[in-house]
Amino acid sequence: MDHAVSPVGDFTAPQRGLASRLAVDRPRTAFLCGFAASVVLGWTLWLIVPLLRHGEIGGTEHDGYWALASNLVRGNGYVFEPGGEPVLHRPPLAPVLYAPLTLLPAAWQRPAILLLQSLMIGGVCAALFQLTSRILGVRSARLAVGLMLAYPWLYLHVNLPFSVVAQTFFAVLLVNLVVGAIGAETAQGAPIAGARWRRSATALGLAGAMASLAHGTLIFFALFLLAAMAITATIRRQPRLLGTAVASGCVMAVLISPWTYRNWVVAHQFIPIANNVGFTYFFGVAHWQSGPDDTATDVQQLALKLAGVDEPVDEVVHCWGIRDPSLDAAIGRTMVDHLARHPLQTAKRIVLNTLEYYLPFVHDILRRPHYPPGSRGSCASIASCCPSGTPCC
Repeated sequence: MDHAVSPVGDFTAPQRGLASRLAVDRPRTAFLCGFAASVVLGWTLWLIVPLLRHGEIGGTEHDGYWALASNLVRGNGYVFEPGGEPVLHRPPLAPVLYAPLTLLPAAWQRPAILLLQSLMIGGVCAALFQLTSRILGVRSARLAVGLMLAYPWLYLHVNLPFSVVAQTFFAVLLVNLVVGAIGAETAQGAPIAGARWRRSATALGLAGAMASLAHGTLIFFALFLLAAMAITATIRRQPRLLGTAVASGCVMAVLISPWTYRNWVVAHQFIPIANNVGFTYFFGVAHWQSGPDDTATDVQQLALKLAGVDEPVDEVVHCWGIRDPSLDAAIGRTMVDHLARHPLQTAKRIVLNTLEYYLPFVHDILRRPHYPPGSRGSCASIASCCPSGTPCC
């Protein structure tokens, strides 16, 4: 007897049930697919890369997040080493997430990092699927998840205690919630019910705060999304949606304010999440002036030179951040001036950085022809011959 053709193929009933469970056709299956891919491929990479299997988790090679987590959970404060200076240039969410894992036996720490971040990768896939299906349909949503999981460096990141996975998860979640709130108001054609309105505002504010606390610059991204939501509500004359945007901003501000107050007490400066924006900017400038054989210290020294700082790296930089908050503020002002004078070069670097994100060897290919064969690099020569603030690339 002929049987009906299902969306997952011309199968018998048991086969259709199995195929439905395996197909990425809803956020839940997207989550399971992302989580499984992250665990399996991340663990495989862990097994075949000796540095991951035998290298230390902590230290400056991991931006200090693991050291911050370890000291935080042991009562030493938000510092890189016991008795050290309070840290201002690292956002707190990743260390808070990693803190319990630092108490595990050493042999279990790397698998625990992989498991935690694989859960977030699954969350990214679920939110991405729901977001894309709302706008472009299920087929495009499957493609979006496939492209996400096809990014090879993803499976390196899930093994390392950075903040990149957490910030990706909360950023995608925030976008999905904003689009969902706008779509729900439009679909209903009437104000969202009170309880649902409160849940939506709370979830949006929470996602915005977590994204901001995962990466300091995401606070601007979150505020931009909430502002766009408020403008949309105003244009469409949807007061409840406008109220959702305003309430979400208030929730976000309340959740972030304790950390902002902590920064004020430590540095006597208004630092919403983290500082070091200026030095990070000039490090990006120096990155595209450096050669493939330059060390990280060479590039940091060039970044300081471009920012108008002549002191050695070891005296002013600690774990990729400026030690002195007042010097950091001065470098920030220099950054603003540099941006104003070289907008096209900044745009060019944005394009190059985007390209390098997917193809990390682009830098070596583009910079290698500029130096003689066998040369160790050119950071020292560039820093010695070009004045402070010279544009890069």
